[in-house]
Amino acid sequence: MFVAGSQPLTQKRMETEANRFAADLIFQNDRFTRDAADDRLSMRAPLTLRDRYRASFEATIRRYVEKNPRPCALVVYRPAKSGDVEPPLEVQYTVRSASWRHFAYIIPRQLSSPDSPEHRLFHHKSNGNEIVETEFVAGGDAQAAQVFPSELFSNTYRVFQLVRPPE
Repeated sequence: MFVAGSQPLTQKRMETEANRFAADLIFQNDRFTRDAADDRLSMRAPLTLRDRYRASFEATIRRYVEKNPRPCALVVYRPAKSGDVEPPLEVQYTVRSASWRHFAYIIPRQLSSPDSPEHRLFHHKSNGNEIVETEFVAGGDAQAAQVFPSELFSNTYRVFQLVRPPE
């Protein structure tokens, strides 16, 4: 029986399941997770795994975080739509590992400042494989700011920030 308005929800669910199935095929289920756990938590691991599994960097880093047994999170930035020569970056989405459930939710479309490390990396690239060690600051204003170690990497259209708890 067709219920009005249910088709988009059903289609979205089917697309999500198809994407999950495709990712499981590409990353060979638990093999990727075992390979990722062999190295210390770092942006270098998904860069290496990207080539091994012949996947895009974005799919690889997302899988790396989602399936990682260690606490970690991913913040993905993209240029905001603006007429600026160097448009500000906005948060496109975040992903966190299952083991780091209390990592703060970051509001999509939140803008980063022009003097931020992610902005500098994106707009002033020195080479295609640069990893920048920096800090991710969560909170502020109404709540106490928390500082987390992180690493940044940029491809031609996004900036990826791998965040981990302090050691």
